[in-house]
Amino acid sequence: MGDTSASAGVVSLGELDPQEHEHGIRSFRLYRLSHAAGGVDIGASLYELDAGTRSFPAHYHVANEEALYVLEGRLTLWTGSGDDPIRREVTAGEYVAFPTGPAFAHDLEAVEDARFLFLSTMVEPDFTVFPEDRKVTLVAGDAPGEFDDLYVSKTLDFDAELPFWDDEESGGDGHAAERVPEELRRVAADDLDWTEYDHGDHRFRRKQLGAAAGSEDLGASRYEVPPGKRTWLAHYHTGNEEAVYVLDGSGTVTLGIDREEHTIGAGDYVALPAGERGYHDIVAGEAGLSLLMVSTMNEPDITVYPDDGKVGLYAGSAPGGEKDERTLSTYLDADAEVEYWEW
Repeated sequence: MGDTSASAGVVSLGELDPQEHEHGIRSFRLYRLSHAAGGVDIGASLYELDAGTRSFPAHYHVANEEALYVLEGRLTLWTGSGDDPIRREVTAGEYVAFPTGPAFAHDLEAVEDARFLFLSTMVEPDFTVFPEDRKVTLVAGDAPGEFDDLYVSKTLDFDAELPFWDDEESGGDGHAAERVPEELRRVAADDLDWTEYDHGDHRFRRKQLGAAAGSEDLGASRYEVPPGKRTWLAHYHTGNEEAVYVLDGSGTVTLGIDREEHTIGAGDYVALPAGERGYHDIVAGEAGLSLLMVSTMNEPDITVYPDDGKVGLYAGSAPGGEKDERTLSTYLDADAEVEYWEW
């Protein structure tokens, strides 16, 4: 886990200066949303690519799952680390999961001007492997993309191997040249049906993009909230970080230990770290709200509903995960305690 002193926060895209990357065809702009908002266990950056340009070189992570959500435009996506990577086009509204390992090495090029969110878990230490360039980056102390607490950050020649003992020959390819499954882990939001939730003031509809795309360590859902309505009961998680990116509309979010109210609108990102600092209550404004909500998928987890005096307990799968894998899923009165030795 990351820095437990971080608090929930809201950042607007217009408040951030982009990082400019100019490396020939690999030229792009990125806005570090999660970093600016105080995110801990979820990384999120918004990328802007001009037509014909690419982002980072083809790579995969050993410890971190990544995901892509296309906001505008069209992208060519290559996946797989073999000699014949699979090429597909992805467009606005599509979500693609990149679990760990060489099968999910990925490279992106903009077919037309494009904007997209790139999401990641934030586990360290991690190895980032660049199979085409035969390089590997080692990071420890902070996750990839963060720098404040790094105590290892090196990029090495993957082929510059040394034997462990002086009299031992080095061998092996260093990584598996594994092709991605033919069914890329992606889903178009338009291909999914809405699940409707109607509980008085809490009325919304939801599409679980991450689950449909086969994500393993990141959950992601698209939400539509009618004017004046709320999403889930006000809550926070003890084992998971959540985050919100506003796609359209406006509303308010009440955040954190001090219950501070913030106005949110299109392009705003809200970080919701684990613990009471991640408390949140979301209400749609007059135009309603369209949201992308993201979560880590850790279990076990305790979800606390302080305004309603109850807690939810989950084990076997994370909140929002596969219900068939649950070994424990129950809601209890937060005050209904018994003594440990009382049977």
